[in-house]
Amino acid sequence: MALIKCPECGKEISDKAGACPHCGCPIGNATQPIQNNDGKSNKGSKKILIGVVAVVAIAGTGYYFGIAKPQQHLAEQKAVYEEAQDLIDEGKYDKAIEKLNSIIDYDGAQDAINEAETGKEKATYEEAENLLEQGKYDDGIELLNTIPDYPDSAETIEQAKYESYAYSAVKAVK
Repeated sequence: MALIKCPECGKEISDKAGACPHCGCPIGNATQPIQNNDGKSNKGSKKILIGVVAVVAIAGTGYYFGIAKPQQHLAEQKAVYEEAQDLIDEGKYDKAIEKLNSIIDYDGAQDAINEAETGKEKATYEEAENLLEQGKYDDGIELLNTIPDYPDSAETIEQAKYESYAYSAVKAVK
């Protein structure tokens, strides 16, 4: 161990010292950790800093996957739900049902699917009635057969068959 002069205060210090014991000036070729003013090592401070960084990283990850990501998913589902509602309003029931099935776990999606299916059945029934009024009995009956559970569908089919037979009989007599 040799004595050297401190570059700051000029006092003699050990060449093994990490810092001058008189003024605290760091010595460039030191292998020991630098001491703070109270003489304690900085190793503890580094461990605390690493611990704090780790806690912040874990908390950030927890926030992202626990709060931010689910909120983003919920916002995406809401957008799909609103788009499906617009499609229902436009009478595009199949497209609406397809979109709603993709977010089936979203609150209200199943009710909206039921609404779209009811709207689709009603539109089909009205289209079938239109065809029957035009005398297109086979097309109307075929359409009504696709919605057998719709109210009055079975009765309308029977009535259409009767009218079809009557129309055919009248046409044959002419």
